[in-house]
Amino acid sequence: MKLNYRYDIKHSKRYKAFYVAMLMKILGTSYFCEVVLTLQHQPKSFNEILRDIKINPSTLNRRIKELTRYNLIEPAVVRVNEENRIKYRLTKKGEGLIKDIVEFVRLAERLEKAIMD
Repeated sequence: MKLNYRYDIKHSKRYKAFYVAMLMKILGTSYFCEVVLTLQHQPKSFNEILRDIKINPSTLNRRIKELTRYNLIEPAVVRVNEENRIKYRLTKKGEGLIKDIVEFVRLAERLEKAIMD
């Protein structure tokens, strides 16, 4: 019987626990969910995102780099008043996560309420 090392590791309980912990760390990173959710309806420029969620510019810059690296958002060149502008939009992968992120935020709010009450 031939063992599939990658499959065995990937589907082990230890790997799943590590994977869930990493996802929680990523989702729990400050403003990660907020940046994704602010792009839910339309592409926005750096300054529009900054204005919408009132975040430190260096923090926003880090989140945009992370989200781009995870292929959740992408820069798009948009023509505005005969000038090219960079706006960020969700990728298909990012759009697919919206429902899960909304549920994650609701769960976090319920947990916070349960702890604080």
